[in-house]
Amino acid sequence: LIEASFENWSIKISLGLTATTSLFGACYSLCANKSISLKSISYNEITKKSIDAKKLGADKGYIDIEYTDPSHCKITDRHWFAASKSFNFNGGKFIQDGIEYTITELGLSAFFCLIVDWNFKECNLTIPGTIKKIGDQAFHMNASTIGSKEIISIAFEEGVEEIGEAVFYKCDDLTNKTIKLPNSIKHIGNIAFAMKSLDVLDLSTLDHVIKLDANPLEYQKRCFLWRWY
Repeated sequence: LIEASFENWSIKISLGLTATTSLFGACYSLCANKSISLKSISYNEITKKSIDAKKLGADKGYIDIEYTDPSHCKITDRHWFAASKSFNFNGGKFIQDGIEYTITELGLSAFFCLIVDWNFKECNLTIPGTIKKIGDQAFHMNASTIGSKEIISIAFEEGVEEIGEAVFYKCDDLTNKTIKLPNSIKHIGNIAFAMKSLDVLDLSTLDHVIKLDANPLEYQKRCFLWRWY
């Protein structure tokens, strides 16, 4: 029995004898004696749904998620969303209809802030350790133009591994001007932390080499303090 898997497909093939076959663009040369029989093909369907943002600790709104397994959910978008004070995605977990869901990824522009709306209000944002990957521009431009500040502090729990490009670009409302990264970090994208309000990106917990794309701190030709403790 040979098992193979690729994007959203899993395949199980039972071998008898010599055969060469092509399946969905992937070619398999299998040597035995004479025949090959396809036992099963199963499609791992992506489920998409919208959930009440209050389940993740927000004040209001809805959050779109997608998954093939409830233990690995990606947030793809939000609607009429607002969070204030302290927001940590409820530790990255919530229960609905008796099933526990775990947030492991924030998708591209998931909380991208448009000029006409706001996502956060004087909020201390914590990324829980369940979230391994933060997609490009996930919190791009969450800063006030008028009125209250939006994200005033950013913290990461151990477990976060990848921070994409421009994730916190122009999040210029920080009052806590130091961000400390966990030892689990492996990759930081270009201009991920390009914020006028950031003074120090603290890498003191890291005991390994990480991948940096260009300058994660560059902001309109201005480079911020990069300090190793």
